[in-house]
Amino acid sequence: MIADLLTRNTRLNKDRAIPFVAASWSEATISLGEFDLIVGSDLLYEPSHTGTLPEFLNRHCAPH
Repeated sequence: MIADLLTRNTRLNKDRAIPFVAASWSEATISLGEFDLIVGSDLLYEPSHTGTLPEFLNRHCAPH
């Protein structure tokens, strides 16, 4: 659903496609690779996320 909204919004704005991956940071086995930029929304909505979110970022943020 989020990907559909992103696609529709980029078309409405006559923009190019934006690569998009929805992921759960609580899944340590997910193989996404590393990224220069990670964008999130309402990231710390649940108290339990304060432990899993930094672990996700450490796994997937590029070193620079």
